[in-house]
Amino acid sequence: RGNRAVKDAKMPFAKKAYTIVVMVKAVSVDALLQPLTGNRATATGTVSGTVPFTINADGTFTPKAGTLKTEAPGKIVMQPDAIAGNNAHIDMLREVMQDFHYSNLALSVSNDAKNKLSVGLALEGNNPAKYDGRPVKLNVHLSGDVLDFVQQSMSTSDAQKLLKQVDHAQ
Repeated sequence: RGNRAVKDAKMPFAKKAYTIVVMVKAVSVDALLQPLTGNRATATGTVSGTVPFTINADGTFTPKAGTLKTEAPGKIVMQPDAIAGNNAHIDMLREVMQDFHYSNLALSVSNDAKNKLSVGLALEGNNPAKYDGRPVKLNVHLSGDVLDFVQQSMSTSDAQKLLKQVDHAQ
């Protein structure tokens, strides 16, 4: 089931903001993708890294700059309907992601000066059966009101469910 540890955690009970650093070690990429894609993608491999969070006095949380990276190559198989849009570039992306063999995968999180969340996903790899197996680099950047959406749509119990899914997948 993997290693779990808490190190140097101080949890004040006063009504003020405090920061914790979540250390992620060998978490299944599949367990992270399942809830994010509505179970329309599967993956192999694991990610590790750190993500600091500020827990605000009102009980909300704000992620700070952090990165999760793969430790070894893996594979993502994504159903075509998991990717919205309708143009030639999206069609090409759907084909590549049906059997994407990645050599690197990194997920980064940061906030701008207005406390708006920015999420980046960087993938390098190929689909051996498409486009002569040529190398592909994908960089997806989400910003703007993403933090508001995450905070409104993800309750504490949803976060606990995600952590349980990740724990059971290991």
